[in-house]
Amino acid sequence: MLLEPVMSKLWESGEMQAMTEKVINRHADPHSLAEEVAQRFFNINDTRGK
Repeated sequence: MLLEPVMSKLWESGEMQAMTEKVINRHADPHSLAEEVAQRFFNINDTRGK
């Protein structure tokens, strides 16, 4: 599975829990957090609006 190593790192570091709390408390939206993770782990550049 492509995302398994990413998910493992996020869970092991505690980052997944922190992201979940941000979403629950409405301090972040899940789409933005997913985009941040994708950019970090897959070197994806945001080209929207360019």
